[in-house]
Amino acid sequence: WSYACLGEFELLNTLFEEYGNSIHFVTISLDKNQEIVNRFCEDKGYYWDFLYNGSNYDLILDYDIKTFPMFLLIDRHGKMFEYDAFKPSELIKGSFKRVLKK
Repeated sequence: WSYACLGEFELLNTLFEEYGNSIHFVTISLDKNQEIVNRFCEDKGYYWDFLYNGSNYDLILDYDIKTFPMFLLIDRHGKMFEYDAFKPSELIKGSFKRVLKK
């Protein structure tokens, strides 16, 4: 619910509209209340996949997540393409083009 996350979601929505047929977008929520997350997505019109992880912080440890939001880009073979990828507010379109060529 940080301002950084909320701002990136708006830009991510634009990217989803542009690349949603080529790139699978997934957001993982670590919030305590799944209903609030579901309502937020409905209210904002975010239609990419939102997965709910709750308070299981193993995910944070497994992926060495140090900041929120954090973006990862995984190629079509399930291999890490960019770890701590650019944010939507940065140069992520270039990363999208590179992963789609791979």
